[in-house]
Amino acid sequence: SSTDLEEKFTKAIILADAKFYLSMIHFMQQEISGYLSAGLQLKRAWKIYARVQRQLFDLYKKVEPNAEKIYGSDSNSNTIQLIMEEEETASTTTASSNEEDELSQLGELKITEEEMSQQGMSTDTIKRLLGAVSFGYGLYMFLFSLAPSNMLKLIKILGFQGDRNVGLKAISFCSNSKDMRAPMADMILLSYGILITPLFGLNECDVRVSDDDIVQLLDKNLKKYPRSAFMFYYKGQYLRAQRRLDECMRVQEEAFENTKNNPELQLISLEEMGWLSLMALNYESAFDKFNTILGRTKWYRSLYAYLCAVI
Repeated sequence: SSTDLEEKFTKAIILADAKFYLSMIHFMQQEISGYLSAGLQLKRAWKIYARVQRQLFDLYKKVEPNAEKIYGSDSNSNTIQLIMEEEETASTTTASSNEEDELSQLGELKITEEEMSQQGMSTDTIKRLLGAVSFGYGLYMFLFSLAPSNMLKLIKILGFQGDRNVGLKAISFCSNSKDMRAPMADMILLSYGILITPLFGLNECDVRVSDDDIVQLLDKNLKKYPRSAFMFYYKGQYLRAQRRLDECMRVQEEAFENTKNNPELQLISLEEMGWLSLMALNYESAFDKFNTILGRTKWYRSLYAYLCAVI
C-alpha cells in the first residue's frame, strides 16, 4: 500500500542519515580505525541516498510534468539527469548483484520495482520524501565538490560523486519542501552564499546564491525563528560582507542578548562584536570583548591573549 511504501522510504532515509552522522562520530575519534569505519559508513549512506533519490525522482516525474525543471535538471542543465542515468546503468550491471547482497546483509531497506509500479502516494508525500532525501544527497554532492580537483578522481574511484551544481540544486529543493530538514538546507545555502563563496573561486558554470536569495532566506527563517542565534549570525555576516558595520553590530548585540542561556553561542557573538569594534578602530571596546572571551573560553586562549596584547 501507499502507507507501507511511504514508511519504507522514510525508514531508508532515516537509516542513511544515521549512518552519515555515525561516520562523523567516527571521524572525531581521530584514530585510523575510526577513519576506516567512517569511510565505510559514508559509503553505505551514499548508496542509500543515491538509490532512494533516484527512485523518488522517477516517481516525482510521473506526477509532476515540470519535475526536471523544478528540481534543477532541464534541457540546458541536465547534470542531475546524467548522474542518475549513470547510477542506473551501474546498478543494472555487475555491481547490481554485489550491492544487493551487501544491502541485504546490512539489513538496509530496499524498494522493489513492483512496489514502485503499484505505489499510490500523493504528490505532496512524494515531494516531501524527495525533499528529505535531497538534503543528504545534495550534501554529499556539495561537500565532495569542495575537494581539490586532483582529488575528485579519487573520490569517483571510491564510488562517490561530487558536483557542486547538482548538490546545491538538490539542497535548494529540500529548502522549499515541507520536510523538517528544510531549515538545515537553508543554513547550508546561507553558508555557501555568505561564507564559502568568498573563499572559493566561482566560474560561470557554478550555481550562485544571489543577494536577493540570501535576504529572502534570512527573512523567512527569522520570521519562523525570531530568536535563532544561527540566523542572527548569518545576518551579521551578510551585513559585514556588505560593509554595513553599524547594522551588523546591532544584529550581533541582539544575538548576544538572545543567547544568554547558551554560553558557547554567546561567545561567537562576542567574538564577532570584538572584530567589528576592531574594524571600526574602537580598540577599547575590542579589548573588552576579547578579554571577556579569554576569561570564559578554553579554546584558542593563546589567540585571544595575543589579540589583547596587541590591542
